[in-house]
Amino acid sequence: MEKDGKLEKIRHSLSHLMSMAVQELYPQVGLGVGPAIDDGFYQDYDLPETISPEILPRLEKRMREMIKENIEFKQHDVNYDEAYKFYRHDPYKTGFIDDLKATGEKKVSFYKSGWFDNLCAGPHIGSTKEINPKAFKLDRIAGAYWRGDEKNKMLTRIYGLSLETKEE
Repeated sequence: MEKDGKLEKIRHSLSHLMSMAVQELYPQVGLGVGPAIDDGFYQDYDLPETISPEILPRLEKRMREMIKENIEFKQHDVNYDEAYKFYRHDPYKTGFIDDLKATGEKKVSFYKSGWFDNLCAGPHIGSTKEINPKAFKLDRIAGAYWRGDEKNKMLTRIYGLSLETKEE
């Protein structure tokens, strides 16, 4: 892939697809951070129950189905009132909104992909057709404290690997 960050955009977009798959199973899930990392991506979730690695193939399968749907990633800005209303049930996202407000940001960036709308600065690919469905794998589940502070709630972190080819 080109050196313009396309693989990083794919990885970040995969974290959104994973969140879509998780939210289909747990509609009121709390969404923590979900960045691209050196060999893939991860996303933190506040889930209503403990999950085990046996769920990973099910989530992967759903993500591959979504890739075939050619879902577009579209950025749009909203004002603070809209952002708070949208995330009234999610203390993690409202915490991020508070942070943006404190830094003086004028608008809140969201990315919409299909039915999923998410507070996110991006960047993302244009659509899922840019993802090789065989070049990612959900790898493991771990615990992660919200904002890295052991005094905060332990969230569920799901890691995924994403490279340029299946062989890698």
